Amino acid sequence: MRVLPVVCILLFFCSTTPASFAATDTILAGQALDINDKLVSKNGRYALGFFKGRGKSSESTTNWYLGIWFNTVRKFTSAWVANRDKPIKNTTSLEFTLSIDGNLVILNPSTKSIIWSTTAKNRRNSTIAMLSNSGNLILTDYSNSSEVLWQSFDHPTDTFFPGAKLGLDKVTGLNRRIVSWKNLVNPASGAYHFELDPSGINQLLLLSLNLSVPYWSSGVWNGKYFASIPEMTSDHPIFSSTFVDNDQEKYFTYNLVHENMVTRHVIDVSGQTKTFIWLEDSQDWTMIYAQPKAQCDVYAICGAFTTCTDNVVPHCNCMEGFTITSPEDWELEDRSGGCSRITQLDCTSNKSTTHTTDKFYSVPCVRSPQDNPKVEAARSAGECAQVCLNNCSCTAYSFGYSGCSIWYNELLNVRQLQCSDTANSSEETIFLRLSAKDVQSLKNNRRGTVVGAVTGAGIFVLCLLALILSLMIWRNKRKSSGHISNVFQGCSGIIAFRYNDLQGATKKFTDKLGEGSFGSVFKGFINDSIAIAVKRLDGAYQDFGMAKLLGRDFSRVLTTMRGTAGYLAPEWISGVAITPKVDVYSYGMVLLEIISGRRNTCTTCSSNDNLDVYFPVHAAHKLLEGDMESLLDHMLHGDVNLDEAELVCKVACWCIQDDEFDRPTMGEVVQILEKLVEIRMPPIPRLLQAMAGSSSSICS
Repeated sequence: MRVLPVVCILLFFCSTTPASFAATDTILAGQALDINDKLVSKNGRYALGFFKGRGKSSESTTNWYLGIWFNTVRKFTSAWVANRDKPIKNTTSLEFTLSIDGNLVILNPSTKSIIWSTTAKNRRNSTIAMLSNSGNLILTDYSNSSEVLWQSFDHPTDTFFPGAKLGLDKVTGLNRRIVSWKNLVNPASGAYHFELDPSGINQLLLLSLNLSVPYWSSGVWNGKYFASIPEMTSDHPIFSSTFVDNDQEKYFTYNLVHENMVTRHVIDVSGQTKTFIWLEDSQDWTMIYAQPKAQCDVYAICGAFTTCTDNVVPHCNCMEGFTITSPEDWELEDRSGGCSRITQLDCTSNKSTTHTTDKFYSVPCVRSPQDNPKVEAARSAGECAQVCLNNCSCTAYSFGYSGCSIWYNELLNVRQLQCSDTANSSEETIFLRLSAKDVQSLKNNRRGTVVGAVTGAGIFVLCLLALILSLMIWRNKRKSSGHISNVFQGCSGIIAFRYNDLQGATKKFTDKLGEGSFGSVFKGFINDSIAIAVKRLDGAYQDFGMAKLLGRDFSRVLTTMRGTAGYLAPEWISGVAITPKVDVYSYGMVLLEIISGRRNTCTTCSSNDNLDVYFPVHAAHKLLEGDMESLLDHMLHGDVNLDEAELVCKVACWCIQDDEFDRPTMGEVVQILEKLVEIRMPPIPRLLQAMAGSSSSICS
């Protein structure tokens, strides 16, 4: 009985921290945060303090920063960094405090040196600092807290907080914009920024710090949303947006519709602006939005002498004859250094363009940069190449319908495309200037690759022909058997038959029992003893019949007087209009197979009176009884969250409802699985139950 007090004492010490500021959101005059202290907003969502940067593996020293992070998120995520461009190397006697002039400073007390300061102009010695519930660090006067002397929202780093402003203070000239990190671990100012259009147009822009022309724009604000972001008009918005333009300010801001939701809107090292939501179940950030959608639309994302390919990983690759300039930076997604030549050009080393040995190497199926000058005098590819060779700064050329194009110095924004046989206006070949040594080496490698590919293709074709021949022999043997054998072995419930098997069982449909509007019924035998009746649909040229059903790949169909069961919705049989809800039905069937680890069309489940039970119907019964565990795949060995399994099973049973209007949309399915929408217990799919013929049976 003495264990309880001991446990309580341990919990007390574990829940408290040695930092004197762990439970406060305010710094008063004379107080200071040291390396282990932190401020926490009253709602607990944000914290401010010192944190350690990871740094490059080649750096022996550790960088320290003062910043704000998400306090309720287990995965450390920085949201604002005070000294992003001035990392702290030595943390001995380091503190964050209010100076004599009232400014917030990072101070080294031993040397009295100021590492960082808010540099507020209205200096006074009666100031306090507070971390608000919105994540804004505010410097204000103790006697008048409504007067803001300085705030972190006016100096954002890479994160756009809810409630913050993105735009211009017309009085002070302050331009609030967010700037990406230099790489994954270095919060220093990076290559990309997100801001309000400085030209006066009411739109947001993504720009490179080295280029004044934006590579993405939001479209003009129309009073409700930005023209190029239709997602802002969603029926279930996550954010409420506002655009303000008056005599003093012009800015865009947003707020959360659900205050308990934890979100993060950043411009990251990829040059894309992204929105994330924190999911407690996965304990990770989930991206819900990104612009531009294509990674290669970002200006110079891969650096010089590279090609960028969308929808592949990695999307950046060095051009032939080049190698990564800094592999360490490349690993940290800072590819601004691009790639460097393996061998220097002859004109560079010999300082001559009249007798250069430099050659050109073709880079096919690319989209070239658009900032290239045209050479009107060059009327052929040979003349175009010579123009490039005559200038040592020329790095590449192309010649096509638009004439001769020349690129000088760094070659940026080359996009790799999928090579196609048809004419593609955006697809062209660039001729890259390389040393003669590198060109010869690349040609030898290419020749060896071609020989290897031809040899491999020949071997593959021979193996494929042998496989096809073997399958044909096996198939002919199966056809010659003339009957279906062992169809029930290891399988009960609803069974799918192949057309050839039924043709053999009915002796090629010779013994007709009768016919109806859409087909004839024939007598046949399974295992030479079990009599069956098979209906063959005639007139396949008429949304109705087996021709339509068998035309959909991977369908499992069984034709009876009641219709078709398997993965196909009842609409395929009833003749009503087909809607996307038929795919929802199939999705539900697949979900049940995932849960159980068994085929819906071949189940070994039987009732107490040895009648077959169709598994989807059985699953719906067990769900109502609360016996979820018996439905799970035995390969899981019980290692599963039953609440999550029950939710998935509920979704599946709603998806396979008889009436398409009772089924959810796929969008609603996603919201249910993400636990954004509640779901009630689904009813038994009566049509499936009737078709399976086992409405009163229960699985043992």
